This record gives sequence, C-alpha cells and structure tokens, in this order.
Amino acid sequence: MQGDLFSYNPEEAKKLFEEGLKEEGMTVEDFNSQGFVILFNTSESHKKIAQAVQEMWRTNLGIEVGLENVEFQVKLDREKAGDYQISRAGWIGDFMDPITFLDLWWSQSEFNDVKYNNPDYDALIRQAKSSNDQSVRMKAMKEAEKMLIEDMPVIPVYFYTQPYTVKPNVTGIVKVAVRYPIITYADITE
Repeated sequence: MQGDLFSYNPEEAKKLFEEGLKEEGMTVEDFNSQGFVILFNTSESHKKIAQAVQEMWRTNLGIEVGLENVEFQVKLDREKAGDYQISRAGWIGDFMDPITFLDLWWSQSEFNDVKYNNPDYDALIRQAKSSNDQSVRMKAMKEAEKMLIEDMPVIPVYFYTQPYTVKPNVTGIVKVAVRYPIITYADITE
C-alpha cells in the first residue's frame, strides 16, 4: 500500500456506519436482527482475527455479528458462490508488482469474489496491464488503489510477514521477496 490511505478512527467509523444505516432505512437494532456472520476457515489465527473484528465492531459500532468456522475448500466454494455476508480472506502476491493484488478486484477477475464492479477502476487496471511505461503503470495503479480504499469492497486487516534469522555460520539461504526463505542450498560452516 502506498502511504496512509486510511487511519484508525472509531468515532468516524461509527458516524459513517450510522450514515450507511440511514441510507438503507435501518437502525443498529435492524442490523443486529439480520444475523450477520463472519465466515473464516479453520485456523487458530483466523479464528483470533474473526473474534477481534467481532469484538471491535461490538465495542465501537454497537453491532453484533456471529462467527462461522468452515474448512478451507468449503469457504472458497461459498465465496465463489456468493454464499456469505462477510468473509476473512487472504492473498499472497505471486510476483513483485502491485498488479498481483489490484487485479483481484478487476470486474473480470475470476478471484473477484466480492463482485466489485467499478468501470473507472477497471479502466485503470487495463491501463496498468497494457502499458510498458513503468511511470504510466505505477500512476494508474496508485489511482486504482486509492479508488479501492475509497469504495472499500474489502477491508485490509494486516500484511503477512516472513521474519527469520540466520546464524553467521549458515550460508546459501536464498530469500526471494514474495516467498519463504529457500534452504535447499543452505550449508553450515565451522
């Protein structure tokens, strides 16, 4: 992500949530009676994230959401079918370029499970994909990212990290930016 596109502001979040409810002709009580559920796949870390979101929304927005734990393939199938309300998902870039993430929400992407559809966003993604000029590509992707954060079809929660340590007498470890360290050629020297 480029810069600080959004910040933690529970008061503003509550205000915007209440504006959204009003636009829909709903109250917090109406929302709570709908029985919204956060879908997540079986993993202790995913469960903790879902529980944290559940508690933050209860505390800061006054809303109640349930949690539903399913196996990974079941979650993927339900996302593809649109059979969910809120889902905890993740993505690891396949290569070192922002398009590996931004392409997910292009309306034609097979991975666009949220069914995001913004013709202006699509035009920026097409521009980024069709240009060999890196300044044109990066400018289009920065604009697309800002648009994505403004429209908020997804809520970024965290970024995966891959910290590791290596003793000085270990050689041959290869670290590629978007992968775990490769230890195939590692060697321990005296």
